[in-house]
This record gives sequence, C-alpha cells and structure tokens, in this order.
Amino acid sequence: MMKLVVICLLFFLTPLHSQGHNSSPCKSTTNNNGYNDFRKKHFPQGFPRQTDKETWKAFLEKSGLCGRTKIQSFIDASSEYKLKKICRRGGKRYRDNLCISTSDFRLFEVESMKDNNGKCLVKAVKIDNKHIILACDKIGNECVPVHYQANPNDETSDKFNNYITEAWLP
Repeated sequence: MMKLVVICLLFFLTPLHSQGHNSSPCKSTTNNNGYNDFRKKHFPQGFPRQTDKETWKAFLEKSGLCGRTKIQSFIDASSEYKLKKICRRGGKRYRDNLCISTSDFRLFEVESMKDNNGKCLVKAVKIDNKHIILACDKIGNECVPVHYQANPNDETSDKFNNYITEAWLP
C-alpha cells in the first residue's frame, strides 16, 4: 500500500516540478511563447524613453499593460541583439537559468494601477542604470531571454565567474 502511495505522489508531483524554471541557462522549455511574452512585458516596441506620466499612461493603455504588476520594468536596449547577447557570451551565469549582464542597462521602472473605473493611473516613473538579470531558455535553436528578474541589491557581474559558454548554448 505504501508503495502505491509513493508512486501516486511521484506521478502527480512530477508535472508540478517540471513547470518551474530550468536549472541552467539555455535548456529547452515547454513555453514556446516565453521570448515573445518577455518582449511584450519588458522591451515592447515604441515604449516611451522619458519620465512623463501622461505619455506612459497613454502607452500602457494602448498596449494593455497598465496595472499588470505594481511596478513594471522596461529595458532600454539599443537593440534586440544586445538583450539576446546576455543569454549568450555577453552575460554571466547568476544562478539556475538566470544570467546577469556584464554592463549597465537603462531601466524605466513604472508604477501603475487601474482605478475602480478601470482607468489607468501612473503614479511614478523612475529611470535607473544597472546590470540586468534575465532567465534564459532555449526556444527552437536559440537561447533567448524569457523572464526579467529584478536586481534590487544592484548586483554587478563582477563577482560571477561563469561566462555563458558553448556548454550551455544550443
């Protein structure tokens, strides 16, 4: 009877465990939309590169991102290539499938919410420069960012020794 209980537990808990994050960068994922979701949330086309609250309000309403989370981070990268490079040889392994950039990125941190009538309110827009931390997974034959991880302690890549290498790349 005990063996049956253990087998049942393993059968039901294994899918829950596999839905978490990967243990190292550039491993295959079941979420084929991970990169597109990441882009929409943190690097959307045409996002304002200024601190005017009304401009951000219009953008968040148009893109459907208002109030998605209390504080949203938008990455001001000069190109998509620069972001993808963090998941390749331009980043260092932070932990698990997280990689940290080797240089600063400009971030726009926007605090927004919807009021009781569904109207978008932008409370604050802050600009910060810091190393960014991204989860990197393999989608198709490419290692790409799929998640932005906040860096509240302003960590830099200096204390991390493991550059992303061929061993992790697809």
